[in-house]
Amino acid sequence: MLERMYSFRKLTLSRHSRNSSKLCGLSRFGSDMLLRLQAPPSITPKQLLLELLRVAPDPLAVRDLVAVGRLFGFEDNAVRVALARLVRRGLVASRQGRYGLTEAASHLGRWVETWREGDRRLRAWKGDWLCVLHPQGAERTPRRRSTQALERLRFRLGNPHLWVRPNNLRAGRGQMELELVQLGLVDDAEVFVGQEFSSALHEKWAHDLWPTDMIQRDLRESLAEIERSRNELDTMPDIRALVESFLVGSRALHLLALDPLLPDEICDGTARRELTEAMKEYERIGKALWSPDLVAALLTDATNDPQPKEGNA
Repeated sequence: MLERMYSFRKLTLSRHSRNSSKLCGLSRFGSDMLLRLQAPPSITPKQLLLELLRVAPDPLAVRDLVAVGRLFGFEDNAVRVALARLVRRGLVASRQGRYGLTEAASHLGRWVETWREGDRRLRAWKGDWLCVLHPQGAERTPRRRSTQALERLRFRLGNPHLWVRPNNLRAGRGQMELELVQLGLVDDAEVFVGQEFSSALHEKWAHDLWPTDMIQRDLRESLAEIERSRNELDTMPDIRALVESFLVGSRALHLLALDPLLPDEICDGTARRELTEAMKEYERIGKALWSPDLVAALLTDATNDPQPKEGNA
């Protein structure tokens, strides 16, 4: 999320301030503007909740999560349902009526934050592969978590029970194995570096396992969206600019977080590098928008609107 939602700790500490001139001036936008804001299909209540809880310094009450959801055009019930599903999946837990990420979700969030390091995470590829031989007999739930861990770090199923990715990350085999285990890799999976696969298999994996054309297209579309948004933010009302910067930035970070970090021999990294630099600049612009007083006013407007009685998510 944008620079940890632009100093979220300061925002939450300031949300009940009533003395700023911005709080008074903002009332001319009010709930009418909020009602006209509609979240695009590319962001869901689940994604919004995970981002909010990832950057929040402390667990948040349902009321706060619902209020922020309104800013993005989500119905209160949609936010509550998404929260309940995240709790059932073990990604979110309740602590004295407030919600925060579990350790599993927090670890993934820390991995996501490495996008700012850009190509410093990479090393020259020598044509070798980081491989995971996955056992067949794992129980259903551990097997699903293990598979999700492999997919999140952009491994692909190269052969039955053998997951692979280019061995071009500076993290190396040992660190990658640790990351996979912390994300849920089953204990008896074997992680190793493979170097002498047939040329036919090497070419097949390099060309077939990752949708490189789609990766390039999505990165360039996001780059164009950031450039368009950067030129238009100054002309938008404060509330719309806040939501715009969050949505555009979140979509870019989602792509950067999901990027498989393939070597240029498989997928040209120019678009990824350009989006990374553009996103750093967009964060600096957005940080100026997310002032504590303005966000406090938005949350005050949202939480003062009538809403259903809170229950357990």
